[in-house]
Amino acid sequence: MLDGNVISTAIYDLPQTMDYNQLADNFINNLPTNMTLNNSVVGVGVTNNKLAIVLFKPGEQALTEKATSNLIGQVAETYKNAGVTVDVENGLQTGAEISTTDLGEAFKQVSPMLLTGEKGTVISYDTLKTIFAALPGNSTALEGSKNYYNNNNAYHYQFWLAG
Repeated sequence: MLDGNVISTAIYDLPQTMDYNQLADNFINNLPTNMTLNNSVVGVGVTNNKLAIVLFKPGEQALTEKATSNLIGQVAETYKNAGVTVDVENGLQTGAEISTTDLGEAFKQVSPMLLTGEKGTVISYDTLKTIFAALPGNSTALEGSKNYYNNNNAYHYQFWLAG
């Protein structure tokens, strides 16, 4: 179904001989005079010796504002691997946001199309599952790319997705 308004219609019986110029003049002379007809569409059809003419003005398509969401990692829990006793300086804490410095290229694996939609709408559960599946860290650890130090020894985090 088209969005818009029918401006004018006319149905004429088709005689054997017809003055098409007169028909067109009759149709045009019966159009509303107080309306802009720019971008209107004329439709013409014939059936059972009847000629139908319709003047239709398409509606204005409502443009929805688009928005692109960002992926932000957040630390749900930190723990040390078995046997690790080292504490690093400025280590990650529960609730901290994880920057792309920590995650390297991980978030770039998600298609921006999955993160773009109508502004103000919630990302669907199916889309979230697709995003989750595209991210490393749900079946094997995502190796962090930022070094954290204890004295001069460098360490990095391994990340696992939760959710």
